[in-house]
Order: sequence, then structure tokens, then C-alpha cells
Amino acid sequence: MSDEFDPPLRPGRPLPLIAVLLGLAVLASAALILPRVAPPLPLATLVGAGAAAGLLFWLLALAAGLRRGPGWWTAASLALLIGGGALAGLNASRIGHAGTAADASTFAELELNPDATPILPSNPGRGAISTAYAELVRADERAVKAQNAEIAKLNLGTLNSPYLLSQAPAVLSNCPSIGALASAAEKAGADRATRVAALARAAQTANLADDVKQAIVLIVTPPEGAAEALLKQEREMWQATQSLCQLLAKRGWSNANGYFGFGSATDKAAFDALNQRRLAVEGERKRIRDGIRKRFEEGREKVRAALS
Repeated sequence: MSDEFDPPLRPGRPLPLIAVLLGLAVLASAALILPRVAPPLPLATLVGAGAAAGLLFWLLALAAGLRRGPGWWTAASLALLIGGGALAGLNASRIGHAGTAADASTFAELELNPDATPILPSNPGRGAISTAYAELVRADERAVKAQNAEIAKLNLGTLNSPYLLSQAPAVLSNCPSIGALASAAEKAGADRATRVAALARAAQTANLADDVKQAIVLIVTPPEGAAEALLKQEREMWQATQSLCQLLAKRGWSNANGYFGFGSATDKAAFDALNQRRLAVEGERKRIRDGIRKRFEEGREKVRAALS
């Protein structure tokens, strides 16, 4: 029997626990960052990518010394990292969906006025795109308010009533100013077209699902040619109104029981033609707005379906 003892076993290298924890930390951070910098991805893609990333971290940990640990820890760390990666993918999907839903929810809650102008919900700025859209709507409202102020300043409503016109005939000496409304409308239309195009581009490149992007573009942009057609009809309306003002400025009319009466058959025919022209413009504007309304409602329903 030998009196020599076997040398004591030297302790093995410590388990690379830090590598595993670091991998889990990176996966958790990626779940928070990815939804903010990348477009939305399908849940299966995110979960699969997370699990694959977890496997990659496990292989790195294995190369760093994990293989020197006990077998149970090697297997447990594999399950931990793959499961953690899959969970990170699931969380990334949830965070991305929550952000998308918040921004898109404004568009799902929109309503329309009878003239097809949008009614914003409360607190409409819930994300980058909804905030930009709210600014677009408010800019439109400011433009309409400015135009209405000019109309009120000219007192154009008196042109529709012989009684009111006889009480406040000042507009008849200012008919050329009506033409300025057409010029202002053209400038406002061009400014709006620029804002709409910028918002549509922003929506198409936003961190939103493709179906939501397409739906928002339907809401934001009018049908092809509709904006130009509306501007043409508005220009036509102001031209007809200016012509009406110039006709009435001849003072060849009288108050015939609340209607305009004319001593000249020529003036009467011109008056009737101008009124028919204005009615035709209103009818065409309604037709165009109905098309805008239909496209708007189609987009809104698509947003609602995407969020349901």
C-alpha cells in the first residue's frame, strides 16, 4: 500500500454565469429598442428571431467556457437563453403593437362634418403621425376661419337678399375684392397640398404596419384629382359671385316680395343664369366631397379593422 496520496483536485473554472446573464440583458434591451427603430414585424418572426438570438448567445457562452460546467447547467442555460429570446420577441411585438395602436387610434376615432371636414377626437396627438394629422386639420380650420372673416368683412351675404342689400349696399362698390377670395383660395389650396403630401410621405415611412399606413394615406389624401376639382369649383363660385355683385351694382333691381326683381329682361336672364351657375357649382362640390367622404370612411374602417 502506497503512503502517497493523490494530489487534491484543483477547482474548475467558474461557470460563465455572467455570459448568460449578459445575453439575457441584451435580449431584454433589444425588446425595448427594436419597436422604436424598426417597422412592425409579425409575431412569429419576432419570436423566432429572439429564440435564434438566444441560441447564438448560448453558443457564445459555450465557447467562453460553459461547456466546462456540469451538464445540467449547460442544458438549463440553453433553455434559459432560447426561452428568454422568445419572450423578448413576444415583448417586442407587444410594445410595437401598443405604440402602433396608440398612434393609429386617432384615425379610428375620426368623424366627419357634413362638408367632409374631419372632427378630431379628444387628445388627438397620440404619436408622430396622429400629431402631424391634427396639425393639418387645425391648419385647415385656421384657413377656413380666415376666409370666413374675409367673407364677413365684405358682407357677401347681402347679395342673396334684396332687403339686406338695400340696408347695407357697401359691397356693391367693392366687387373686385371678391376676386381676391379666389386668389386666396388658390394659395390656401397649394399650401394644403404641400402639407398633405408631406404627411402622406411621413405615414408611408412611419413605424406602422403596412395595412395601417395604407389606411391612413386613404384618410389623409383625397381621391385623384379631387383637390384640384374642388379648387376649380371654388374659383368658379367666386367668379360667379363677383359677376353677380357687378350685375347688382347696376342698381337695376328692386325688392319684389323678398326676391330680386328686374326691370330689364336681359338683367333678369343674367341674374337667373348666375344663380344656376352657383347652384351647379354647389352640386359639383357636393359630388366631390362625397367621394372624399367615401375614401375617408374606407380608410377609417381599415384602421379600425387593423386595431381590432
